[in-house]
Amino acid sequence: MIQLPQLPSLPVRSSNEVGPDGRERFYPEWKCFCCRDSGIVDPHLAKLVVADYNRDRDRLPLCQKSECSAFKKWTGIPFENLDTRFTPSICQELDRIHRSDWHQTRGKLYEQAKQFVKDVTNAKSIRLRDRTTAEEVISQHRHQDVLNGWGVEPYTDEEKEFVAACKKALDNA
Repeated sequence: MIQLPQLPSLPVRSSNEVGPDGRERFYPEWKCFCCRDSGIVDPHLAKLVVADYNRDRDRLPLCQKSECSAFKKWTGIPFENLDTRFTPSICQELDRIHRSDWHQTRGKLYEQAKQFVKDVTNAKSIRLRDRTTAEEVISQHRHQDVLNGWGVEPYTDEEKEFVAACKKALDNA
C-alpha cells in the first residue's frame, strides 16, 4: 500500500477576514452563479431545464451567459460531449435563481446564528423576561453615560465616605 503524503491546507481566504461591520463573511469568488466560473452549468441548475438530467450520463451543459466567458475552457473537448442548448437567456435566469438562493441561505444562516446567541445569552441571564423597548433605551443611555464618565459620582453618605477614604489613602501613599 502506498503511503500518501500529508500536504498543508491551502485556504481560499484568510481565517481572520471580516466584513466592514466586523462580522466574518464569506462571499464566493466566482462571478457567474450559473457555472461558478467553470463553464459547465451546475448539475442542480441543469435539472431545472432538463428534468431527468444525469451528469454521469448526459452531455455537459455549456454555460453561455453573456457576461461569462468560462465556456472557453472547454474549446478542446469534442462537441458531441457538450450540450449547447442552454441559451444566454436560460443561463441568465439560472444565474439569477442561484444568486437568490445564495442570499436566502446566507440570511437563514445569519438568523440561525442570531437566535443561537440569543438562546445562549438568555440561558445565562438572571432576567426572567426580555427588556421592554423603554428599558432597553434607558439601559443604553446609562451605559453611554458610564462610558462618558458620568454617573460614577458617589450619592449616598456611605459611598462619599468610601471615596474620601480612598483619596486620603492615595494622598498618603
